[in-house]
Formats: sequence, structure tokens, C-alpha cells
Amino acid sequence: EHIEEVRYWRNSDSVKNFMIYRAEISEKEQAYWFEKVNNRANFYFVIQAGNLGNIGLVNLNDVDYENKTAEYGIFMFGEKYQGSTYTPKAVFAMLDFGFKDLKLEKITCNILATNTPAIKFNKSLGFEITETTNKSVVNGILQKSVFSEKLIKYHKILNR
Repeated sequence: EHIEEVRYWRNSDSVKNFMIYRAEISEKEQAYWFEKVNNRANFYFVIQAGNLGNIGLVNLNDVDYENKTAEYGIFMFGEKYQGSTYTPKAVFAMLDFGFKDLKLEKITCNILATNTPAIKFNKSLGFEITETTNKSVVNGILQKSVFSEKLIKYHKILNR
């Protein structure tokens, strides 16, 4: 339903400049991507903000039910939403879904090494950040037990 809206956001400079893959995505490529991820190992949710409408996308992908792991990602469309309270609300909802509903034990993320705000934010969520062999990307790993502790800390923010 939102496939073209997501492609429009993803191709905007305010989003693609923070992505690992930064090439322009065609309608055909977007359709192919959607076919590839439209299964029970990938969960993509458009972030809605009441009267503001749709403002971003949050996801868990590559869910491995046997090893109880997945990778998460988020982007907010428009700089005014980046760093807003919508970001932690969407992320905590997705992480909570992963840990509680999907019974995951570990969630990972990949972040551009130059994206200091995203690294700082993910650290504040409890992600342990490590370098990769590709110096332009860092990895984050969040354990279920750490998430549970952080959820209590962020409870006030989430209920605004």
C-alpha cells in the first residue's frame, strides 16, 4: 500500500545520505525489493503520527527464528522528525515486538560510522557498538536483558 511513498522517502537526500546503500532506487527495484522482503522473516511498518500522517519506516528484517535474532532499522522522513520523540517510540515498539512477540534474544543494526547521532541514539538504547572490517559501517548488538532494563528507563518518554 505504501510502497511508492517509502521509495520516495528512501530516495530523498534527508534519508539516503544516512543509508549504507545510497543509490537512487527505481520503481522496478522497489517492486523487486518488496517481493523479496514480503515474508514472515521481515516486518516493515510505516510510522504514523496522528494528524501529521506518515513520517517514517521501522523494520525488523532477516528474522532467524531458530537462533532468535534479527536486524532492525529505522528512518524518519524529514529532518524535523529525526531526533523527535517519534523515533524512540517507534524503535521501542519494534524492539518490544521483536523481543516479546517474536521471542528474539538478540537484535542487531548496521549504522554508517559517520552517523554520530544514530550511533549515540542506539548506544542509549543499550546497543553495544563495534567496528566492522568495513570501516564505513559499525554494528550494534542489543541483548533482550539489556532492552528490558532500558525500557523501564525510557517509560516516561514513551508515554508522552
